[in-house]
Amino acid sequence: MESKHVTNMEIDLDNESEHYMVGDRVTGSLKFASTGRVLASGVRINLVGVGEVNWTEHVPLAMYGGAPMYRNNRKFLILDVPFDMNKDAHEKPLDRGVHTIPFDIKIPDHGSPSSFEDTHAWIHYNVEAAIDEPDSDEVNTIKTRITVDSPMRHNLKVFVGGHADKTLSVFPNMGSGSIAFHTSLSRKGYLPGETIEVNCYVVNKSTVDVTPRATLYQTRVYQTGECHKAVDRVLTEHIIGKKMASNANNTDIIHIPIPKSASLSIKSDVISVKYVVHVTLDIPHAVDLSIDLPIIVTTQSALDRNQG
Repeated sequence: MESKHVTNMEIDLDNESEHYMVGDRVTGSLKFASTGRVLASGVRINLVGVGEVNWTEHVPLAMYGGAPMYRNNRKFLILDVPFDMNKDAHEKPLDRGVHTIPFDIKIPDHGSPSSFEDTHAWIHYNVEAAIDEPDSDEVNTIKTRITVDSPMRHNLKVFVGGHADKTLSVFPNMGSGSIAFHTSLSRKGYLPGETIEVNCYVVNKSTVDVTPRATLYQTRVYQTGECHKAVDRVLTEHIIGKKMASNANNTDIIHIPIPKSASLSIKSDVISVKYVVHVTLDIPHAVDLSIDLPIIVTTQSALDRNQG
């Protein structure tokens, strides 16, 4: 078997953090050694985004005495952006020696979800290079993983609020009167690691004391064609506000920390990551009042653009 003409392939990125934003340019160089004549036209450098959604379901069916298993799997190509080499360089043969080919590839501004990975799905971006071996069908390949952020940019500064009310009259000995519950956020967009201020206002015209509490939830929705799977995660324990007296108007602010490791909000055809602040007003001896306030986890640059 003939020895390879191409050896020691290496991709060097100018950005040492290997972390990019949609719209950024990925620059660097492909380095390799050739032991014989290699055609520059046989050198290809691409930015490739790929992903996969994969989960297994067990559906109990008593009539069959077992639990059938259904496997949902979908692999998908997000993007494939080639580096367009200079035409003159593209037609040039590369002689024996060490070669360096610089590249500059722009990440598209739209249509690419953020990098992501968990047990059911992943979205990866790679700079990939391929070099054809002369006089054979063999192809030498190498790739380097990068991280891409694709933050949501719209409706980040809008006010988010909700209202619920209740009349206590079924069992007067356990409480009577009316309760109006208002809760709000000053904006919708937040950063990983930031603290959310949940404003609570209660018009308590009842005979019972009430207490607000808040929890941050994350929902991940995976989709493979007609099938989908939703997974809810509790990101914070219940954070309890102050007790609000009966027959009085009360206000409180509950502080909810967003984990620093929280994924950016994602909306795509195959994986979505959503967040909601679930605010509850505990009412003794009655069904509690609950309000969900959706938020977006994004980046500082997206917030700075201040698109309402």
